Amino acid sequence: MNKIQKNITVLFFIVFFILLSLQQGKEYFNFHQEKKNNIEYQEHINSELENFWLKDIKEIQNLSIYRTPNIDLLDQIVSEINNAESRIYLETYILTETRIQQALKDAFNRWIEVHVILEKNPYMAYNINNKSFNNLEQIWIPVVWSDSQDYSFNHAKFIIIDDYFYISTWNYSYSTFKYNRDFFMKSDDIEILEKILEIYNHDYIWEEKHIYHPNIVLSPFSSRHIFETYFQEANETIDLYFQYFKDDILVDLLIEKQKSWVQVTAIIPKTALESNLDTLEKMEKSWIIFHIMQKNKMHSKVIIIDKQYWFIWSINFSSYSLDQNRELWLLIKKPEKVEEILNFFQDDIKNNTVKK
Repeated sequence: MNKIQKNITVLFFIVFFILLSLQQGKEYFNFHQEKKNNIEYQEHINSELENFWLKDIKEIQNLSIYRTPNIDLLDQIVSEINNAESRIYLETYILTETRIQQALKDAFNRWIEVHVILEKNPYMAYNINNKSFNNLEQIWIPVVWSDSQDYSFNHAKFIIIDDYFYISTWNYSYSTFKYNRDFFMKSDDIEILEKILEIYNHDYIWEEKHIYHPNIVLSPFSSRHIFETYFQEANETIDLYFQYFKDDILVDLLIEKQKSWVQVTAIIPKTALESNLDTLEKMEKSWIIFHIMQKNKMHSKVIIIDKQYWFIWSINFSSYSLDQNRELWLLIKKPEKVEEILNFFQDDIKNNTVKK
């Protein structure tokens, strides 16, 4: 190799290593810049969460409330899936309802964008979603098991159809529509929809991302703080639908509110008398009132504060739901909708419960 060839070779390697160093330097810079941005973002939303007050809640637009049992509601949801024009994103704890599964398949075959997130191991029903998962996967619908690294169970229950969404206390099973007392709401509020889409997109790829909005409560990120703040701000009444009470901190907070002359009234299922008796007796001694649902299977999770604000959610009254599960709730202050849910509550007390 002559001297010129050697110089060219040396120059080539010098240029190569300079370019490689620049590329690695750029990647190094981008990595640390992204890390810095994530830290700043986290600090920002943590600050917003710490400063949460009920006054920050916005009125959700075009809000509809439904309750089950109601087979017509199943017809409605199937029809809406069948008439979807662009996208259907479903994230749920349990999917066994066959008509909804078929509607998802038909939508996919019409070239609608369909994505599904399912919980792989629902508590005490570990294989219940396997058949649904396989049925969807067989025709190439993008279906994934939910994140098992960042939370214990994906107990969220929501669906996005085109430019509107449902959030519910119910699972996508036939028994929900036929037998259960459950609630869910529908809206096309753009601001809320964008946040729910953001949550869905991160959940789909197993990317842990804390997201904050005054109307949206997300477990395991913001639930406990907002729950406690919500109860603390009650001045007159706290009305609840719940399956059980298994978080000592929140139970004690309810007892404190009752002792400060805030009337706490709860509708619970018969099963709570066996699984939760000690806690119920403790709460009863503080004059908290319980009504036992008789006609329907009680699966609702709703809280109404001072007849002005209410939550609808997937969350149970437990530390597991607050601190470890993926759960999604909405906080609502629209006066006529609060009155509507209160009418449901009073109707159940009058016609569907007995006082404990």
